[in-house]
Amino acid sequence: MSDVLDRFRKRVDPRRELEAPPASPAAPPAPVHPGDGREPYVAFGAKDNVNDLVIRLARPGALSQALPYHYLTGYSFDDGTWTILFLTGNGLGIEIRGRNLKPIVDAIQLRKCEFIQEYRAERFQRPPPADQPLVESISVEVLQGPGAPEEKDAAPNRRAG
Repeated sequence: MSDVLDRFRKRVDPRRELEAPPASPAAPPAPVHPGDGREPYVAFGAKDNVNDLVIRLARPGALSQALPYHYLTGYSFDDGTWTILFLTGNGLGIEIRGRNLKPIVDAIQLRKCEFIQEYRAERFQRPPPADQPLVESISVEVLQGPGAPEEKDAAPNRRAG
């Protein structure tokens, strides 16, 4: 006679526990137009446990940036139109312009935004619908403080020796 707990009393083969679980069916590939090598556009990605915020520039020859979240010193945004977002950190000023940027700001506030990428027609299939975020442009600049005083300006402060 078996009871409800019999399945928990079974002896398990330790070799079987070390085997990899059966592979799950592969996710369907992203839709691509026939003969068109462009990929679908997504303005940003979000996931848990993100360390870096990657700024992907889609222009040819432009370098993308990885900004560690612990170096992100501030961000400003227009919460009336949600068309501009400005990030500072790691000595960089990053200006992001587009439409419907609120979901991106929300993901940054939760520290779950993995990447932000700009749209370029030559790289991506088509822009998203009007209710989805669209990053039209990203500009990255190195922030500089006031310059060091000129040598001649520093001369009067020197002591005669």
